[in-house]
Amino acid sequence: MNLFRKRLIDFSGEIFASKSIDIIVPVPLYNSKLRERSFNQSEIIAKIFLSNYKLRLVNALEKIKWTEPQNRLNKYERQKNIKNTFAVRGGEDICGKKILLVDDVFTTGSTLNECARILMRAGAGLVYGFALARGA
Repeated sequence: MNLFRKRLIDFSGEIFASKSIDIIVPVPLYNSKLRERSFNQSEIIAKIFLSNYKLRLVNALEKIKWTEPQNRLNKYERQKNIKNTFAVRGGEDICGKKILLVDDVFTTGSTLNECARILMRAGAGLVYGFALARGA
């Protein structure tokens, strides 16, 4: 894990140097998925950033609706599947903030786009997306 952590911090240095991020927000899992898995991989990635940068992790999003797993769907189905499945909680924590939104895998961008849309609608200043891996 130490090599992984170091590589992630080295890679992300440019992001933090040029964007002046205020808070980090991980993409949430639906409650039943979180209970089944017992961890949120996006939150684990976000916490690696916290270990090197003086930032605050804010669980500002909640997944309010169960969805089909995105990896089973095409681009159009993914966009439709994820629409209106997230809500902001604790909106005062994000108002006017520059947010780094963290997800584990980026394939079509549907999840990051939907989360960013919800955050911006709730008053976020800017939302940058970060995903650890690129899917096919």
